[in-house]
Amino acid sequence: MIVTDKLYGRQEIKDSLVLELLKTKEMQRLRGINQYGVWKFVTPWMTTTRFEHCIGVYLLLRRLGADKEEMVAGLLHDIGHAAFSHVYDYVVGRSEQQDSDGMMHSRMIENPGIKTIITKNGLDIDRLID
Repeated sequence: MIVTDKLYGRQEIKDSLVLELLKTKEMQRLRGINQYGVWKFVTPWMTTTRFEHCIGVYLLLRRLGADKEEMVAGLLHDIGHAAFSHVYDYVVGRSEQQDSDGMMHSRMIENPGIKTIITKNGLDIDRLID
């Protein structure tokens, strides 16, 4: 898969585990979530999606020589984010913790599809959730 990252330019992703994870509905939903939350309404040039950001984190970790577990953790780190990012925490009265994405992160990774992909590739699901 060829991606064009805003920072790293044209990059090829060959890792079959990463490619399989990128195809999941949980990762694909991040294409519709802006990285900057509500700021996109006042700064329309901020167009990066959570999906693009997650790929960028994966590419950075790959450049730094991280191991597979670290790269997958980086790829999946925002998988629990909802639209408008941490604004949701304020709406539900959890502004101090700002942890709604963390709770959803665990749920998304424990989803049977993602969990199966991770475990069949020999990674520890609990370490990725942590």
